[in-house]
Amino acid sequence: MRSRGATDPPLSVSVVCDRTLMERQQVRQVYADLEQRRKNGEHNIVVRHFNGVPSIVQADKDFQFNHSTHRHVAIPKNQPV
Repeated sequence: MRSRGATDPPLSVSVVCDRTLMERQQVRQVYADLEQRRKNGEHNIVVRHFNGVPSIVQADKDFQFNHSTHRHVAIPKNQPV
């Protein structure tokens, strides 16, 4: 398998709108609230985006399982998968 060169097309493309100053401030505030609530002992909460609006919600069991047991494994390029 050859390496990707500068002329190869990207594997995927995503287009998103830039966030306004107010939207960026809202996201920062939600994450600050999340951090404060976690410091106060709430550990089963996460930020989810609904229609582009960030909200703090209870983490479901699937989310907790996937994130607590997920491990990143590096596979050398010369080794078959």
